[in-house]
Amino acid sequence: MPMISQRQKKHQAGFSMAELMIIVTITGILAAIAIPYYRNYQLKSKSTEVKANLDAIYTAQYVYHAEHDQYKTAGNNPPASACDAVKDPWNTEGNFTDLGFCPAGSVYYTYRIPAANATDFTAFAEADLDANGGNAGANGTTTWGNPANGFFKIDENGNLADRNPGIY
Repeated sequence: MPMISQRQKKHQAGFSMAELMIIVTITGILAAIAIPYYRNYQLKSKSTEVKANLDAIYTAQYVYHAEHDQYKTAGNNPPASACDAVKDPWNTEGNFTDLGFCPAGSVYYTYRIPAANATDFTAFAEADLDANGGNAGANGTTTWGNPANGFFKIDENGNLADRNPGIY
């Protein structure tokens, strides 16, 4: 049976405590940099829903206006109390269905058209995508909702506005 020298035993010892601490520190720094970027990427990807749906509402309003000589008003759908970071089922009853707009599947945002008439409309969409507890604050009014939320609007001219550009 061969004898193991002291030199060979030293090479079998593994990593030193200092080396492990350096690895943990580097991993922590990389995680601290990567996690916020990943979170922002998630928020931006969820906001693609609202841009497509507001564009579809804009188109549906023009079709409705061509047939009825006025734009359509529609209440919160899904209800504003459901404005959170998870998808909520679309309510197929109500004025959005009359308008001819019904998204496929569940949605992150609460949509509304609070005031519409023969000449103009503004459709709003709001969601608490970052789950910071900011419920929909406008509750059917024409004002911007909770400042912490993702909030978009589109008008009869197709002007899309984002209250927090670059974030959502």
